[in-house]
Amino acid sequence: MSSGMFSVWVVLGIENPFGQSRSLVTFVDQETADEWWRAISENAEAAALVRRLTPQLYSYTRESWGDDSQTPNLLTARGRFANVTHRFLGKFVLEFRVQQADGTLDRAAFTLNPGPQQVTDRVSGNWFCIRSKIAPHFYWINDGSGCIKLSDKGRSRFQVAIHNPGPTVPEKAVMIPSDHITIRTSGGAYLGLQHAEGRKVLTVTETLQTAFRFSELAAGNFGCAGGCLQDGASLCFIEGAAPGAGEAWELVQ
Repeated sequence: MSSGMFSVWVVLGIENPFGQSRSLVTFVDQETADEWWRAISENAEAAALVRRLTPQLYSYTRESWGDDSQTPNLLTARGRFANVTHRFLGKFVLEFRVQQADGTLDRAAFTLNPGPQQVTDRVSGNWFCIRSKIAPHFYWINDGSGCIKLSDKGRSRFQVAIHNPGPTVPEKAVMIPSDHITIRTSGGAYLGLQHAEGRKVLTVTETLQTAFRFSELAAGNFGCAGGCLQDGASLCFIEGAAPGAGEAWELVQ
C-alpha cells in the first residue's frame, strides 16, 4: 500500500558505554518494514528486546547486539535471531554509526538521507479512512444506502482488523499483506459482497461474510462499477485482477 523506499531509525535505548548508537535502515517499501517487525513481534525472545515507538522509530537493548558484530542481530540476521530475520536480507540498506563520549560521530553523515514521509501506522483494530492512491481526493463512504460508495465530498472511517489471528500474533499487531482482514463500519456492521448485475458489490452486512486479504486493497481488487472513479459510484470486488491493473487504495488516519 506504499511505494518507494521507506526508512526507519533504530537506536540503542539504554546507556551505551561505547557511545550512542544509531542505525538507519532503508527498506524497499513500508510493507517490507512492517513484515520485518511482524516477524520480530511474533518471536517472544526477540520482541522482548525491541520497542516499536512509531512506524519509523525503534529502540533496542544491549542484549540484542551480536557478539561478533557491532550491528544488531535483528538487522543483520546473525546469531540466535537468524531464523527470524534472514528472509529480509537484500531488502534493506543498513547504515550504522556511534556517537562517541566527546559528542563526535564516527561517520560524518549517512549516505542515505531520508526526507519527510507521510506514514500511516497500520495497526490491527485501528480506525482508518480509505482513499484512492491515484486520486487521493476520492474516499470510501458509507452513505446509509447499504453499499459502499466513492466520494470526493465526504468520507467514512472503518475499523480494519486481522481476522482470526494465530496464537503468535500479538495484540495490536501491524497488518501485513498476507493477513486476512475484516472491515467494519462505525456502527459495528461488516463490509461484505453481494452479487448484483454480474458484479460483486461491496455492501454493509450485520454478520461477517467475507474476510479480505490486506494486500487486496493495494493490488487492484477493489474498483468502481463502470470502471472509472467518480463521485457516487458503488465499489465492487474484482476477483483475479492482475497486480496493478485495478485501482490501488491506501489507509489514512
